[in-house]
Amino acid sequence: MNTRNLNLINKLIDSIVISLTFLVPIFFLPITTDFFELNKMALLVLGSLILLVLWGIKILFTKKLAISSSPLDLPILLSLAVFILSTIFSINKDASIFGTQGRWFPSLIGFATLVVFYYSSASNIDKSSTIKAAVYSFLLSSSISSLVAILGYYNTPLRIFDSVMFTFSGSINSALFVASLGTVLSLIMMFGEKNQFVKMSLTVVALTNFSLMLVLNNVVSWVLLITGLLAVAYTVPVEQIKQSKLNLYVAAGFIISLILLAALPATNKIVINNNFPREINLDVTGSWIVASSSLRDFPILGSGPSTFNLNYTRYKPLYLNNGNEWSLRFDKPFNELFNVMSTMGILGTAALVFLGIAVIKLAFKIKNTNENRSEDGNIAETLSAGLIITLVSFLVTYAYSINAFALFLFSALLVSKIKMVNKETDLVKHVVLSFTTVSEEVSLSSLSAVKKEYFHYIISAPVFALAIAGFLLTYRTYTAEIYMKQALVAAQKNDGNTTYQMMAKAINTNPRKDVYHNLYAQVNIALANSVASKANLSDTDKQTLQSLVSQAIRSSRISTEMLNPLNPVNWEVRASVYKALIGAAENSEQWTINAYNTAIQLDPTNPKLRLDLGGVYYAKKDYLTAANLFRQATTLKPNYANAYYNFAEALYNLKDYKNAKTSFEAALSLVEKGSADYKKVAEELNILKELPAVAGAAAESSPSEKPSIEPITQNTGATEQQNAKQEPLTDPNQLKKEPKVSDIVNPSAN
Repeated sequence: MNTRNLNLINKLIDSIVISLTFLVPIFFLPITTDFFELNKMALLVLGSLILLVLWGIKILFTKKLAISSSPLDLPILLSLAVFILSTIFSINKDASIFGTQGRWFPSLIGFATLVVFYYSSASNIDKSSTIKAAVYSFLLSSSISSLVAILGYYNTPLRIFDSVMFTFSGSINSALFVASLGTVLSLIMMFGEKNQFVKMSLTVVALTNFSLMLVLNNVVSWVLLITGLLAVAYTVPVEQIKQSKLNLYVAAGFIISLILLAALPATNKIVINNNFPREINLDVTGSWIVASSSLRDFPILGSGPSTFNLNYTRYKPLYLNNGNEWSLRFDKPFNELFNVMSTMGILGTAALVFLGIAVIKLAFKIKNTNENRSEDGNIAETLSAGLIITLVSFLVTYAYSINAFALFLFSALLVSKIKMVNKETDLVKHVVLSFTTVSEEVSLSSLSAVKKEYFHYIISAPVFALAIAGFLLTYRTYTAEIYMKQALVAAQKNDGNTTYQMMAKAINTNPRKDVYHNLYAQVNIALANSVASKANLSDTDKQTLQSLVSQAIRSSRISTEMLNPLNPVNWEVRASVYKALIGAAENSEQWTINAYNTAIQLDPTNPKLRLDLGGVYYAKKDYLTAANLFRQATTLKPNYANAYYNFAEALYNLKDYKNAKTSFEAALSLVEKGSADYKKVAEELNILKELPAVAGAAAESSPSEKPSIEPITQNTGATEQQNAKQEPLTDPNQLKKEPKVSDIVNPSAN
């Protein structure tokens, strides 16, 4: 291969690494259901596979395999091996391979992609200018990310998608990670620069990122910033700091002014948006309980990558029901350490901790000489600080595509830098295997007949095969997401026909997504109800109705019995499908009850499931069983107004008026005063009090007797949490009032 073509391949590899560094923090597309994580992972997969192909072409024509060997090799390969083993024994293999909806990392494909990116980059980057360009690309990207987040924070007309929560990175946590990293890395680079214009530009980048951190005032970002400043103090010489006094004065003046504006009462409301929503995360205690419980039941390899959502519902602690986030099903713990413990067990935790330790050692071993600093600035110090901040981020928040990419990016760039700076060191070795030296008399039987001039084709073939497989998997996953997005857009426009068709295409393209089947089942049953509501049904309508109901049942069974039987959400959807068929399909009542019971087994501390199941029994006039389930819901969530209200209704039908009155009063104390629900409960309570049995009992009671509400509130703590957010009250008779599929249809509901 001539030098010109080889240089072209090297330039393409460098360009892709620089482009990915710039794009990953800010890349998104609104054409899929998930704007951010999916598109960032798809971009990473695509970029890494192109790097792999270019590397394969380079091997093919140079007849050499050149790879950078470093202390990170063993921990990276061990971690990949544990990912593979944990996926093999996962409780949900599809999620472990591809990730869950909206949470595409960590997954086997995600981690393997980063490994491919690391080796493709570290083994082929051989210019300091490429490393420096990559660092500057990230700093530019970070400032763009923070600027867009600030526009959203201040509710400016320039905000994108008219959303205060919109960030290019995809979440507040990830935006703050990018801002923290951008602040520190730009400072270190600024200290090492001699060009005053570049120094001032880096100062502006640092201040832009810091501004976002200041106004959001998040503990996570302050921890990362302090970590980064300690890295600055450790790596940057005092002489460089003294030479940057002007930039430091400018930065100090801006920061002091911003802090004063935020602190002074006259300007506080202008600088600080107190109505800005905060990202909701699982707390440390809940994360530890779920992680330790998972580790107890799955000690060696965990439950599998990307299965924390299943572990959460199974092991969720009861105290979380008292908060406003009680109805949320968290799919990530407080930090990545808890996630690894829960999903990858002892081996996974040990392997990834080993990787973290190896990265820390590498970061602290490299130190540029004064000569290298004058030539390249503080590149090595910047990369080392970036690695330390990224590792700390896994202790204060969970892993997502950006911080995972940053870990492997900075590792690859640092390994390349060490390789270039210290070519004689044993820390990083550039291993070159020349296939032209392979003897024709190879002892291995599989290679004995292969001439040396063909050996490089055999070596490069798996590289191209892996790339092709990766492209096909990515295409299938991504195309299905596009179809599903089109279906959801059509649903918002009440275009049922397009919704139905696009969902069918999504399922045909990627039939392994339980979320798709759940949505498809719900759409089918909604369309069935729409058809059934017609006054006169034609034969065609009846056939359509039959088909829609059958498909709804089929889709719900696929998600619960084949794809992900351990997900309570799937069983809830299945229950809702059968619930809509009560009175129209044989045995639907029993199948609804069975589905809810399975969901309760998988999510035992969820009071809403018991409330819904109680509603089914209430509709069939089994008031005793319904009351028992409603009472269980109040036990699981002592400040659950809806459960008390339904419990009161069931007791009323059981003619237990005294306890019904007590439960009505408990519900009344929990709902917002003056609301429609408050008036509704008060009205029913007044009607109940007028009943002779209740009125007579009240007249006979002692004046010194405590009000009937106190025993409940004292035992449940309801009075302490009367300000907790409550869901709208649901009438237990609602099941009878909902539109149902016509009795003309009588499909088998089993």
